Amino acid sequence: MIRSILVTRPVDDTAEIAGVIESLGFRAILSPVLKIIDEAVALPDPKSYRGLIFSSVNGVRAFARLSPNAAYLQFPAFAVGPGTATQLARMGFSNIRTADGTMRSLIPLLQDHFGDAVPLLHLRGRDIRDDPAALLPWPIDGITLYRAEGIEALDSAALDALRAEQVAAVLLYSARSAEAFVLAVKNAGMEEDFGGVKALCLADSVLESAHHLNWAECHVAATPDQNGMIRLLEELKRHDDQQQSTT
Repeated sequence: MIRSILVTRPVDDTAEIAGVIESLGFRAILSPVLKIIDEAVALPDPKSYRGLIFSSVNGVRAFARLSPNAAYLQFPAFAVGPGTATQLARMGFSNIRTADGTMRSLIPLLQDHFGDAVPLLHLRGRDIRDDPAALLPWPIDGITLYRAEGIEALDSAALDALRAEQVAAVLLYSARSAEAFVLAVKNAGMEEDFGGVKALCLADSVLESAHHLNWAECHVAATPDQNGMIRLLEELKRHDDQQQSTT
């Protein structure tokens, strides 16, 4: 029996990881747990700022959907992680500084680049873990471009695979998506017995939101990025192969 991996990210972000899952001999089930909804906002005058902060891939996409003034593309853009940086490059930014996946790791990049306090614009979602305006005493304006709303129920493919005990692991990329997944599982009445399912989490903050379920095991990526998640999948595959060789 080919076991499955549930991918809880929005479908737009799943192409690479789904390919890795299939190459390792698992079945990828795309089961997004968040709906991204744009807020009705207007972008401020770019002349008021010296740089931009992006704390998510979805923030970059929401920013692009607003058809921003071309002057914005000339700013240095500070990305919370590699995935966000890649999306900024696709949008046309050329001066991109990339942190290692957390807002706290981005603060030194701002300090090293600018030296002194300068006005910055933070393009963000409604729910963020760390606010750069609270971490750095600079004039940082935040504008909420989107909100991520959790689903109430998992899709049928995910539910069927869980009930049949065919799921090896669930990939969880954010605290918000972990919260939404936990709630959807509880709504389905499945929180007590997970049939050996493992939680593969991007960061400790994700694990904090995921631990409310009866997981077989929980693992956190060594690095809070796609490569870290891929390494968790590779380790899962090695563990499966070892188990099969001893039976």
